[in-house]
Amino acid sequence: MKNKWLTPRKETYLHIINIIILIVLCIAIYGNGKDLSCDKCEIHFDSITFAETLIDTEVRADNFSVKILDLYNYYQNNSNCLVQWNRIQGFIFNG
Repeated sequence: MKNKWLTPRKETYLHIINIIILIVLCIAIYGNGKDLSCDKCEIHFDSITFAETLIDTEVRADNFSVKILDLYNYYQNNSNCLVQWNRIQGFIFNG
């Protein structure tokens, strides 16, 4: 059964409206996402490593926070990341 309300002309209008909405949303996301002036966002790293020695098993915990803006600026200037992961040592802060 064919839908009498949805004609090809109305369907074209609906497609155009959907495309306009998507374009406006993409522009809004781009406009809000490119501003990196917020210096309040942080990433918190928790790393617990176990090292067996001859005497005992040692547990070392590394906890630190890094601001996202610092991560971005360090990567932009040095071409490597401020925080790295090592299987033995856990998270390593290079700053």
